[in-house]
Amino acid sequence: YAGGVVHLHKTRASGLNAIMLKDPDILQYGTNIYNVGLGLCVEYDSRDFPQNAYRGGYASASIVSYGKWLGSDVNYYLADIDVRRYFPLGRVGKTIAFQAKADCVFGDDANRLTAFKGDL
Repeated sequence: YAGGVVHLHKTRASGLNAIMLKDPDILQYGTNIYNVGLGLCVEYDSRDFPQNAYRGGYASASIVSYGKWLGSDVNYYLADIDVRRYFPLGRVGKTIAFQAKADCVFGDDANRLTAFKGDL
């Protein structure tokens, strides 16, 4: 499958502890961030049952551009890769699964996002 991605995201941090209030990224960029992104996604899915797979695989790759030209507060790109593989083990209901996942952020304002790592 292939398709488009639209991502709208707003982060408003509040109730920060004293250490976070002194964080250089918080002091420089604040605690209210708005992101709008457009991108592309490609997926392949051969799992026998997506909600609880016993065999097969899944792969997904996407890249999303966040920019001030879209109304975002920052300019950056987010690339995401997710690969999973499922192998049945002898008896029905037993399986072993592997997953490899990477989220990469890059661009002009990528450093600004370090204060909001939990949102990516």
